[in-house]
Amino acid sequence: MTFNKWLPIKPVPRALIVNIGDMFEIMSNGENKSIEHTAMVNSEKERLSIAAFHGIKLEGTVGPLPHLTKRKRARY
Repeated sequence: MTFNKWLPIKPVPRALIVNIGDMFEIMSNGENKSIEHTAMVNSEKERLSIAAFHGIKLEGTVGPLPHLTKRKRARY
């Protein structure tokens, strides 16, 4: 499914949102798509955002999980 516009999402009070990023798309062989994230400013309410970036060690390799490549060809 492809969308060509941003969709507003109503926040859930006290919720934690985790964007899992490109690595999970690779590990799922493209079954789960990485998202492009944006945030709109609300001039009436404070927002707290904390970015934390995690990855594998420089000598590591990332690829699809083996059981996901048996159904169809590996995309990554």
